[in-house]
Amino acid sequence: MKNLSKVALGALILAMFVGCGEENAKFGDKEYTHDYLNDKSNVKTLVELVEFCEENKSANLSTTQMKNCELGNFIKHKKNQSWGALTGGNEPTEWEKLVEKYGSKDKK
Repeated sequence: MKNLSKVALGALILAMFVGCGEENAKFGDKEYTHDYLNDKSNVKTLVELVEFCEENKSANLSTTQMKNCELGNFIKHKKNQSWGALTGGNEPTEWEKLVEKYGSKDKK
């Protein structure tokens, strides 16, 4: 009976830890490719990925999540470069347009 209660307690503690990590499990299920994230039909995923990475900079991310974050930030950097931004113009960059369209409501 004592062993059964120890097992139940251990299972409860494990469930608590697994439950706490669910939010950070996002974007860790597969490693995205540059072509996939850069495809026009997947820009919403790209914006969500970059926002997730910015919100979880200090979190203990998995290797897959870190690779996805690096790729997302690389693509963001490329989309942030536009002729208007480089010349000091007021035209929004391609990235700013994507965030306006697909970004989370609290970021706007």
